[in-house]
Amino acid sequence: MPSLRNILRRRWWEQDQRCLWCGRWVWMMGMVTRRDATERLWRLTGAKPTRREINRARATAEHLVPKSLGGTNRVSNIVCACQACNVTRGADMASMQPVPGILSNLPLEVQHRVLRLPSEFGRLGRSDAQPSRGKENHIISGC
Repeated sequence: MPSLRNILRRRWWEQDQRCLWCGRWVWMMGMVTRRDATERLWRLTGAKPTRREINRARATAEHLVPKSLGGTNRVSNIVCACQACNVTRGADMASMQPVPGILSNLPLEVQHRVLRLPSEFGRLGRSDAQPSRGKENHIISGC
């Protein structure tokens, strides 16, 4: 199984270095230096970015089904999101919609998972092939 960092790097390239949720350019440590990220954000926005803005534009591994709700580090459960969107979304799976142009660059398995999140899992659902240990065995399994 690939490491989370390698999955994130793969998604970063597949998503054209953009956040799935807001579409903004994101930078990834080890691929872009902080200095280069600062210069690129400055060119994109027309103003020198603050340290906070630079940090919020950093690429993070977004779990489509959050780990707190039974999600895993499987390749089909990880997308690239800016730190701002990852923190904003939290465990609320129905709160954000993906940018269509970025979503279409991802593998079909991931696209299907993203599109069925709001309807199939709602705000409190569990998924990702991690059945509950209790009597409730009606959980929808993921890809």
